[in-house]
Amino acid sequence: MPSIIHLRTDLWPGVIAGGSLAHAAGMIQGFASCGYEVRSIGPEPLPGLDERAWEGPRAESASPRWKRPFAPLRYTHSVVEHVRDRPDPAPELIYARYSLMSDAPVRLARLTGKPCVLEVNGLAEWFSNEFHGWRRLIVWPLIRKTEAAVLRGADLCVAISAAVSAQLEAAGVTESRILTQSNGVDPDRFPPGLSGESVRTARGLGDAPVVGFVGTFGDWHGAENLVKAMPLVLKTHPNARFLFVGDGARRAPAQELCRSLGAAHAAVFTGLVPQQEAPPYLAACDILVAPHSWNRKEPFIGSPTKLFEYMAAGKGIVASRLGQIAEVIEHEKTGLLVPPDDIDSLAAAIVRLLDSPEASGDMGARARTAVLERYTWRRNAGEILAWLAGRGTR
Repeated sequence: MPSIIHLRTDLWPGVIAGGSLAHAAGMIQGFASCGYEVRSIGPEPLPGLDERAWEGPRAESASPRWKRPFAPLRYTHSVVEHVRDRPDPAPELIYARYSLMSDAPVRLARLTGKPCVLEVNGLAEWFSNEFHGWRRLIVWPLIRKTEAAVLRGADLCVAISAAVSAQLEAAGVTESRILTQSNGVDPDRFPPGLSGESVRTARGLGDAPVVGFVGTFGDWHGAENLVKAMPLVLKTHPNARFLFVGDGARRAPAQELCRSLGAAHAAVFTGLVPQQEAPPYLAACDILVAPHSWNRKEPFIGSPTKLFEYMAAGKGIVASRLGQIAEVIEHEKTGLLVPPDDIDSLAAAIVRLLDSPEASGDMGARARTAVLERYTWRRNAGEILAWLAGRGTR
């Protein structure tokens, strides 16, 4: 059986949920479904996958604070040594998620003599505001130098959105080496008829209509937008309940806002739920919301994995009309789109679906059909393999 190295050099220990994990696990399973043995190389096993497929190497334990920005360089060395010491089974392809200050993907490609496919979720410039003081003077130039080397050395850059594709072209990557490919989902994790009753019982939701948010509580994920919409929805649907699944920097502010608006009685904040345990939480909801917020000058670059999971769950969806989200969701057909950060429109769309469960269900069914046709990890893996197979004729 031919093999592929799936490489992760992100050093985020202990993460058990989120889009990056869904993407990594999805592509591993996607390549496996295409007939490949996948060698999972990264700092720790991926939750929900067979640990026997994970090779390591583990990242070093905590180090002095001044050394931490250079941890990716040290881990890159460990990865190269690991593959040099374990050349079998020889890979046909190096598939890697781009991470700051690691040129491991192209170094492994040179070591093995095989092509490198680089998954790009955004380039370094996106994170530039996070570097100050000595880190700006020393670490930032290293990051930019490493990024340039990786982009030059990759045979194919897979951009998760058109906005990321534009970033790559601006960085000098030729259009012929870019494949724009949205994130996806493993629809088998969300089979028709999946029950959410255990979650409803455990979370005290009973038979109330449930509006759900599942994901990271980040600055642009918009959980607080949904909280602000709650009082407006409760005016016409006082029995509605709002299920917030996940964790992140904005979770505590969202909960405090909920209390200040007098809506805490209608909200359940679960905290972090492991990735593999999420499907019943989506099944417990009647409507799923992706209320993304955006106040930056740059285009929205994201391809939210939650959106494809919502579609696979076959539920009515309300989402922000923003970037790729507005390309994936067909307004009035597979969901409802609203202007980002427009609380009145968000609340009105939720009320509309709560008022019309049958119409909401029809939209959810069409969304699941769309995801099965166009947005699966297996399809993504197949497109990459087809690109590589045909590159000799390009």
